[in-house]
Amino acid sequence: MKMPPLRLVSVAAVLSALLADAARADTPLSGGNVVNQTWTPAGSPYVVRGDLTVPAGAFLTIEAGTVVHFEAGDAMGAGTDRARSEITVNGRLLVNGTAASPVRFQARTGTAPQTWYGIVIGSGATAATLRHAVVEHAYVGLTSSIGGLEVRDTIVRTSYRGIHLLDGSTTLCGVTISGCTDHAVIANGSVVIDGLTATGNGQSGVSAVGLIDGTVRITNSVIANNGGYGVYVGGSSGKRQNVEVVNDTIHNNRASGIAVGSDRGRTLSVRVQNSLVTQNMQSGVENILFDASNPAMISVTYSDVWGNKVQDYKYTTAGTGTLSTNPQYVAAPDDLHLSSTSLAIDAALATDAPNHDRDGLVRPLDGLGLGLAKYDIGAYEFVAAGVDAGVSDACFEGDRPPPPDGAGSADAALPADGSVARADGGRSELPDSGGTGSPGSGDGGTGGGGAGDTQGCGC
Repeated sequence: MKMPPLRLVSVAAVLSALLADAARADTPLSGGNVVNQTWTPAGSPYVVRGDLTVPAGAFLTIEAGTVVHFEAGDAMGAGTDRARSEITVNGRLLVNGTAASPVRFQARTGTAPQTWYGIVIGSGATAATLRHAVVEHAYVGLTSSIGGLEVRDTIVRTSYRGIHLLDGSTTLCGVTISGCTDHAVIANGSVVIDGLTATGNGQSGVSAVGLIDGTVRITNSVIANNGGYGVYVGGSSGKRQNVEVVNDTIHNNRASGIAVGSDRGRTLSVRVQNSLVTQNMQSGVENILFDASNPAMISVTYSDVWGNKVQDYKYTTAGTGTLSTNPQYVAAPDDLHLSSTSLAIDAALATDAPNHDRDGLVRPLDGLGLGLAKYDIGAYEFVAAGVDAGVSDACFEGDRPPPPDGAGSADAALPADGSVARADGGRSELPDSGGTGSPGSGDGGTGGGGAGDTQGCGC
């Protein structure tokens, strides 16, 4: 007697599933112009088969939770790469994900790098902002020539190259780049990098190549387990390149931790302060004398340069306040927080230090329990037992990281103690670092979080 009602329920369930599938129907995009559109989860996945362009005067907004798939090949046979599709922005782009619902750009099928070309921000674009995005399986995840680009709390992974900045002013904040074959970040122009995690990439973490005049400032970043240099600084003839490496942790890269390639006609100035440069496979800090008559200006102060395989300093010297001692990481090479016995605690210089750390915690803290708050060396501030470590309003957005693929929630990406750890195929003047791939495992470790983790941070 109860069979008919059960049948009705079954039919209702089937109808409900069909309606849900209809609501999630693919939105095919064969190529062409995208003018004043808003992409939403309801239209997901957006399936890109050819080059898309946001023309001058137009906008594209992509809401939280939206998924964009790219098929292999390029139906348009045009653009930057005739064999791969791309999104080119000459107008305005807003990618507005959240920690719980990031916007995803990925291959339609499979997980192979270089399936699609990437997102290209043209020099004529008027604005471009990416918040809480996941970009994967691209040739170059993001290429930009715009002034005013902002990329926050975003993951770039499993691509050929992570982010290539050709010109303009750029802010990268809370970005994680991992598993890329080439460099994680190539930086030209004026670039602010805060809270970067670059791990397990095939070449350098950050390459400031100096094809135009500019200043690159790197703070609160973990650059570890990469197949090339941690940070490489170069430049073109007649160009001026300034690089500031402040409160960073640069560890276990296959080449030198920091390498500066001076040459005739280049003006290179590198300031290393409050940073850990440890156990890299070549030198800690190296001045590569392409032209011995024009050496780069390198200053290393209040930093711990230790345990690098060839030597700690090559053609440069230690300055005021430097250490050369084991920093006592919690569990290198994967967790590069400081343990309580580290001499890097309270050993940094306050001048020009950031007011937060890689986890978004307020700097400075009273790490030694002496009643006096002082800055620590490296990307992470040590938090002693019983210390109330506040979150910096200037840095921390308060959102938790997006979950890795397959995780049920953002909480699944967090350690048991609730702490949070902070991704143009054009030719560049980048020397071969001599690396043959990342020295670590597939994801290379993260210095405190998985490849899917990223921390809210406002530069």
